[in-house]
Amino acid sequence: MGLFSRSAPVTVTVEPQTTRPQQVVRVDVESTKPVDKVRSARVELGYRNFFLYRWAGAADSDAAMATEGLSMMGEVGTNYGSHKNTSEWVSVMSTDIAIADGRFHNATTDFRIPSWAPGSSSDLVAWACRVVIERDGRDIEADGEFTVLVGPTDPKGEAPEFERLMGDSSTIEIDTESRVVRCGDRVRGILSITAGRELPRADIAVQLQRVRQSHPLTKTAGPPMERDLPISKLAPKAELRPGQTLRLPFDLELPADTAPTATAVHSTIDWYVHARILYAGFTSATPEKVRRRIIVVNAP
Repeated sequence: MGLFSRSAPVTVTVEPQTTRPQQVVRVDVESTKPVDKVRSARVELGYRNFFLYRWAGAADSDAAMATEGLSMMGEVGTNYGSHKNTSEWVSVMSTDIAIADGRFHNATTDFRIPSWAPGSSSDLVAWACRVVIERDGRDIEADGEFTVLVGPTDPKGEAPEFERLMGDSSTIEIDTESRVVRCGDRVRGILSITAGRELPRADIAVQLQRVRQSHPLTKTAGPPMERDLPISKLAPKAELRPGQTLRLPFDLELPADTAPTATAVHSTIDWYVHARILYAGFTSATPEKVRRRIIVVNAP
């Protein structure tokens, strides 16, 4: 489907509308009314990359950054506190269009989707083919969007496989049935906990966690945006004994419409199984938090 402003005299159509890395898409650019005074024209394959950056009016204090509610910044273009969601066009490749007598008529070209292409999602990238017509008068741009799906064999970004985020009273392991999970499937595995000393009763839970890390090339990056899915309580009053391992199975739902694991120029999305242990009492052991990375894909 072609996406363009009302005044744009050209439309851009991409087929197929849904594709995969290393497959070919055909781009048709058609003029809906005469376009003259043209100096040059090209068609680009690329994507709009969404990310969070720290805008110029931001306060510099660490305390101010720590108290900002990132949950208020879910939409592109919104502004909350000292950070802002935005997007930038990333051109992956382009092809020039031959122009005769300074007039643009129609054009057709093909692009092969790169093997490393990040999967489409409203949180990271929106793939499109864009026509750019440079004129003596007002330049013209128009986009035709399409969807890129990534599967289990497509390359993904890298992140630490296992992280201990808080606490050190126990040895904690997270094992999943599969490291690669499709959107809409379930994430199953075993959480293993071995206490290193005498500990009070423990409230043990796991959940899926999505992290979008921004790393814009020309702006100051905003902080990571974490999205925690619903908690699954595995053992609200567990007895942990030193040297003994408690193994707890878990079964978590991964939404069908979620963003896949992906790395783009200005931002990255990673997924984790996140486990936490809260100990009873006000003066007891420090809470423990760990997470293990999984790969989420949105194609069979």
